[in-house]
Amino acid sequence: MTAKSVWAVSTSGPDWTDVEMAMRAVGTCHTGVVTVMFSPLGIGSTGGFSIDTYMSLDVLPGSSIPARVGIQSQWPCIECKDLAAHLLGQIYRLDYEMSKVYEQKELWK
Repeated sequence: MTAKSVWAVSTSGPDWTDVEMAMRAVGTCHTGVVTVMFSPLGIGSTGGFSIDTYMSLDVLPGSSIPARVGIQSQWPCIECKDLAAHLLGQIYRLDYEMSKVYEQKELWK
């Protein structure tokens, strides 16, 4: 039995390929690795997810630059229509948090 290769149906919003490419782009831009971690939220089967999105950076020992920059969110949320859209927003927010690290000029002196 062989699997068929077919194109996915086009959507009107972000999909998982967009999430993957955004993770790679932000990681490359900031020379780090973007990671997304899901954990159960609450008790029972309807608690949703706690989602930690973070970037790991290679830093020298004793450096004042953080080795990890991250953000947290919860799913489901009222702003996003699906999980892929939510994660894409998380990655954009992570990129913004990284820009705040760069604005701390005393770290680079």
